Amino acid sequence: FVGTWNLSGQDPPKDLRYFIPIGLYDIYMIGTQECGASIEESILTNYTVRWERQLMSKFSEEYVRVDSTYMVALHGIVFIRKELAQH
Repeated sequence: FVGTWNLSGQDPPKDLRYFIPIGLYDIYMIGTQECGASIEESILTNYTVRWERQLMSKFSEEYVRVDSTYMVALHGIVFIRKELAQH
Protein backbone atom coordinates (compact mmCIF):
# COMPACT_ATOMS: atom_id res chain seq x y z
CA PHE A 1 0.00 0.00 0.00
CA VAL A 2 1.27 3.44 -0.88
CA GLY A 3 -0.64 6.50 0.21
CA THR A 4 0.09 10.18 0.50
CA TRP A 5 -1.92 12.83 2.26
CA ASN A 6 -1.68 16.62 2.44
CA LEU A 7 -3.00 17.57 5.87
CA SER A 8 -2.78 21.31 5.17
CA GLY A 9 -1.20 22.04 8.55
CA GLN A 10 -3.82 20.09 10.53
CA ASP A 11 -3.29 17.17 12.89
CA PRO A 12 -4.34 13.80 11.46
CA PRO A 13 -7.65 12.40 12.70
CA LYS A 14 -7.62 9.71 15.38
CA ASP A 15 -9.50 7.23 13.15
CA LEU A 16 -7.35 6.42 10.11
CA ARG A 17 -9.30 3.45 8.75
CA TYR A 18 -10.82 5.34 5.85
CA PHE A 19 -7.31 6.26 4.59
CA ILE A 20 -5.09 3.35 5.64
CA PRO A 21 -6.51 -0.19 5.25
CA ILE A 22 -4.32 -1.78 7.95
CA GLY A 23 -4.00 -5.53 7.69
CA LEU A 24 -4.68 -5.93 3.97
CA TYR A 25 -1.11 -5.51 2.70
CA ASP A 26 2.38 -6.69 3.63
CA ILE A 27 4.15 -3.35 3.10
CA TYR A 28 2.91 0.18 3.73
CA MET A 29 4.57 3.41 2.65
CA ILE A 30 2.72 6.41 4.02
CA GLY A 31 3.63 9.92 3.00
CA THR A 32 2.30 13.16 4.42
CA GLN A 33 2.70 16.80 3.66
CA GLU A 34 2.16 19.61 6.15
CA CYS A 35 1.32 17.17 8.96
CA GLY A 36 0.40 19.23 12.02
CA ALA A 37 2.10 22.39 10.76
CA SER A 38 2.35 24.66 7.76
CA ILE A 39 5.38 24.61 5.47
CA GLU A 40 6.69 27.73 7.19
CA GLU A 41 6.38 26.21 10.67
CA SER A 42 7.91 22.94 9.50
CA ILE A 43 11.12 24.70 8.46
CA LEU A 44 11.87 25.38 12.14
CA THR A 45 10.32 22.38 13.89
CA ASN A 46 9.75 18.71 13.10
CA TYR A 47 6.08 18.07 13.85
CA THR A 48 6.04 14.42 12.80
CA VAL A 49 6.77 12.83 16.20
CA ARG A 50 3.08 12.68 17.23
CA TRP A 51 2.10 11.39 13.79
CA GLU A 52 4.70 8.61 13.90
CA ARG A 53 3.55 7.60 17.39
CA GLN A 54 -0.04 7.47 16.19
CA LEU A 55 0.89 5.31 13.20
CA MET A 56 3.11 3.02 15.27
CA SER A 57 0.25 2.42 17.72
CA LYS A 58 -2.02 1.41 14.81
CA PHE A 59 0.56 -0.90 13.21
CA SER A 60 2.14 -2.23 16.42
CA GLU A 61 0.56 -5.69 16.51
CA GLU A 62 1.51 -7.19 13.14
CA TYR A 63 3.99 -4.72 11.64
CA VAL A 64 7.37 -3.16 12.33
CA ARG A 65 8.59 0.26 11.31
CA VAL A 66 11.33 -0.10 8.71
CA ASP A 67 12.35 3.53 8.39
CA SER A 68 11.08 7.07 8.17
CA THR A 69 12.34 10.30 6.71
CA TYR A 70 11.49 13.95 7.09
CA MET A 71 12.31 16.98 4.95
CA VAL A 72 10.69 20.28 5.93
CA ALA A 73 6.94 19.57 5.50
CA LEU A 74 7.33 16.17 3.81
CA HIS A 75 7.34 12.95 5.80
CA GLY A 76 7.50 9.31 4.77
CA ILE A 77 7.32 6.14 6.86
CA VAL A 78 7.45 2.45 5.90
CA PHE A 79 5.97 -0.52 7.78
CA ILE A 80 6.32 -4.22 6.95
CA ARG A 81 4.71 -7.35 8.38
CA LYS A 82 6.81 -8.74 11.23
CA GLU A 83 7.20 -12.16 9.63
CA LEU A 84 8.70 -10.58 6.51
CA ALA A 85 11.10 -8.29 8.36
CA GLN A 86 13.75 -11.01 8.74
CA HIS A 87 14.17 -11.30 4.95
